[in-house]
Amino acid sequence: MQIDHKAPIETILTVIGKNLEIKRIRGNNEKKEIARLTGLNRNTVSAALRGEDIRISTLIRISRVLQSSDWLIPLLTEPMPSPLEILSKSRKRRSKMEKEIIQTPKPQVMGIQKKKR
Repeated sequence: MQIDHKAPIETILTVIGKNLEIKRIRGNNEKKEIARLTGLNRNTVSAALRGEDIRISTLIRISRVLQSSDWLIPLLTEPMPSPLEILSKSRKRRSKMEKEIIQTPKPQVMGIQKKKR
């Protein structure tokens, strides 16, 4: 079942629970075995598979056991800076460079003196 990310949280939790349950059944995993592998109570595993509101750590543990934790990858990757952030950093660097140029003492140009003969 595909739902929109803007769906009510309860709906999202229900769909996540159903999908985890499907993966559990397809993988031929018993709830008791998932509980043992995750270090969670069997009732906690059952609650997650029913789509109840659970801790993120519980969801991660169950997802790992069911080999379904790819959803974590985008959350573990540092987001790219927005165009405005890039522009702002560029302006700050430029401003800093301009200040350094202004503050840098200019070399004194000495005139070349001709020797008298």
